Amino acid sequence: MYQNFAGLRKSVNLTADVLGGKAPKVAKEYQKTLTNNINYVKSNLKGVSTKLRCCTLSAPLTWTLLMVKTRS
Repeated sequence: MYQNFAGLRKSVNLTADVLGGKAPKVAKEYQKTLTNNINYVKSNLKGVSTKLRCCTLSAPLTWTLLMVKTRS
């Protein structure tokens, strides 16, 4: 599991190495897309105070938390 983009990148690369075949090439393309998306968001947030930026919660994490809560 990962908590930041560096962890996500590491996980993607490790998974691609394990899967082999076309996976490393797909992972490389994914890394490029991720970098472009991060840069796009950063450029659009320039000048926006951190107090005004919203936070997000991953939907899969929300679903997991909901499942844990309802099973307790």
